[in-house]
Amino acid sequence: MTWRAYNSSDMSSTAQSYEFLRKWLVAHPKFLTNPLYITGDSYSGVIVPIIVKEIYDGNEAGREPPMNLKGYVLGNPVTCEAKDISQRIPFGHKTALISDELYESTKKDCNGDYVNVDPTNGACLTDLEMVSRCLEKIYLAQILEPMCSFISPNHTRLKWSRSILDETIINVVSMPQQSRPWCRNYNYLYSYIWANDRNVQEALHIREGTKPQWDRCNESLSYTKDVPNSVIYHRYLSKTSLRALIYRYSILYAVGLKYDLTYTTIKGGGHTAPEYKPKECFAMVDRWFSYYPL
Repeated sequence: MTWRAYNSSDMSSTAQSYEFLRKWLVAHPKFLTNPLYITGDSYSGVIVPIIVKEIYDGNEAGREPPMNLKGYVLGNPVTCEAKDISQRIPFGHKTALISDELYESTKKDCNGDYVNVDPTNGACLTDLEMVSRCLEKIYLAQILEPMCSFISPNHTRLKWSRSILDETIINVVSMPQQSRPWCRNYNYLYSYIWANDRNVQEALHIREGTKPQWDRCNESLSYTKDVPNSVIYHRYLSKTSLRALIYRYSILYAVGLKYDLTYTTIKGGGHTAPEYKPKECFAMVDRWFSYYPL
């Protein structure tokens, strides 16, 4: 099998992750006694709780090897993608990106659902178009940072090439320091140099010819989102003795759940908070792992 034949989904990828972890621990038994926490950011909010459930159920059923599972950590996790995306509009209103008038109109015309919109609902579509204009210049991953207008490897659909990198570096570096534009996505350019370097690939034992060129965000892969809502998995885990740390803007599914849940925010952090605030995030998990208050 090659990368061209790879098809995956929420459920199949969690099963594969669990199987990989089992085999890895069998091959490296010295790590079996280490406390095990499963962590992730963003869309991992769908995947991680399922993997944690698989491990927990496997332990309960006596599957080998027994894993010293302690809990899980999630940053700005997706739970129900449709509802999460809809929350951007109330958030935009709270941060004064959307006016009171437009927000109230959109909420009324769209009946609170901004994703599954009836195509015949002209009033809602008009409101959402105005909302899009209010948010179009906002960098969604971190609203306090500038939108990258020159190149965005993080979200671009353009085919990557070395010439893009060379042109970008020349344009950015050659500008005077005081007028040089900055965009976080420029940082990602160097990952292409690193990952496509033959010496790096050899060090990682990547078989030559496995893939012609590495892409940071390969949107051509076949992936099926077959878990529309991960809340049921969180509810299941809430009945266990596992610990959970979740850091984000808001957390809706924790209401009414009674388990070892720690909820915190990273001030000034973006969507993937450890990227934006590494020191603060390290302090957070270090204290949490040690059972200290945050």
